[in-house]
Amino acid sequence: LNAAKDLSVREKDSFAAAKSLVNMAIIQEEASDNYGSLETSLAALEFLKDKDTAHHAFLASNYNNLGVVSNNLKDYDNAIKFYKKAILYSNDDDEILMLNNNLANTYFNQKKYDDASSIYQKLLEENKIEDEIYARILMNSARAKYSSDVDFKPRKYFDKALKICEQEKDDWGLDAGYAYLSDYYLEKNKDSAFYFSKLMYNKAKVLKSPQDQMEALQKMIKVGSPSNAKSYFEEFHKIDDSLHVVNSIAKNQFALIRYESEKSKLENEQLKIENLSRKYQIQQQQYVVVAFIIACLGTLGLFYYRFKKRRLKLKLEADNLVKTNKLVTSKKVHDVVANGLYRVMTEIENKEDIDRNSILYKLEEMYEKSRNISYDEEIIDDKSFHQKLSEMIRSFDNENIQIFIV
Repeated sequence: LNAAKDLSVREKDSFAAAKSLVNMAIIQEEASDNYGSLETSLAALEFLKDKDTAHHAFLASNYNNLGVVSNNLKDYDNAIKFYKKAILYSNDDDEILMLNNNLANTYFNQKKYDDASSIYQKLLEENKIEDEIYARILMNSARAKYSSDVDFKPRKYFDKALKICEQEKDDWGLDAGYAYLSDYYLEKNKDSAFYFSKLMYNKAKVLKSPQDQMEALQKMIKVGSPSNAKSYFEEFHKIDDSLHVVNSIAKNQFALIRYESEKSKLENEQLKIENLSRKYQIQQQQYVVVAFIIACLGTLGLFYYRFKKRRLKLKLEADNLVKTNKLVTSKKVHDVVANGLYRVMTEIENKEDIDRNSILYKLEEMYEKSRNISYDEEIIDDKSFHQKLSEMIRSFDNENIQIFIV
């Protein structure tokens, strides 16, 4: 059940988890682990939903168990509260009958005999079928009445109830009837009290109920012969010691189950944390790798951008240099070759008698200068400005025009 509960919690099936917890609580109560049962039942309430009708049957069962445990611990006020809640959620007639009987029993334990009697009487009136449930209610009713009224004679009611229990083969009902009759005769007739105590003890042995055996032995010690009291007392302590061992083993077993369950959950949580930590480390490593790749790509992109920019700058500088050189060359061609040709043309045009050697010399000079321009050599002209100007002016000198240079 505990393993089923853990699985249901992991799968988030709250109803299945609640059912496991309710059944675990009932097992613990039957093993006399009242505090453990109380804790488990309270845990079950966290998974049960009062507005969901599918949960109502288990709510009724769980509140009934809380009532039984509280009654065992003599916490009668809470037991009454839990039984009333159980009745609200129950839709089964037999279960409601049993819950009301438990409620009346708790009032009886509080010595509120009138409150208990009124509930028993109402149940007897509503249930005319003389079955084992009717027999138990009849016995409880008779017990409540003689407890509140010393003149009340309950024997015929007990006899009727015991007869029904025999017919129904209800050994637990017979066990309870013998206990009630023993209590009734305890102060009235010790022989009768001992007789019914002995019947209770024998029936409890058949039912293997150590608690009822101990209760019967306590009564037999009180009303039995002093010679047998020692043997009853020794038997009582023997059962008591055995019961303590059994209950301790049961409690320890339940505690061990809960411990192992919690330990397993803790280990699972630790594994989850470790897995998350590993995933986090892997993610961090991935982030570092991605960041490194991005940084490399960014650096390469920056280098490529700067390289491209520098290349463009160099190209522009080269283009500008070419343009500049073209301009310089054009200027040199214009200044040197064009002016020289113009001067030769002017001289040929204005002079009838051309000095062939002078023209050839000037053309050869222009050839040399133009060749120097193509090799991008600096043209060295050692003539002064006034000499060059004088030669240019003289090119216009002819037979009709004489030019005098001062």
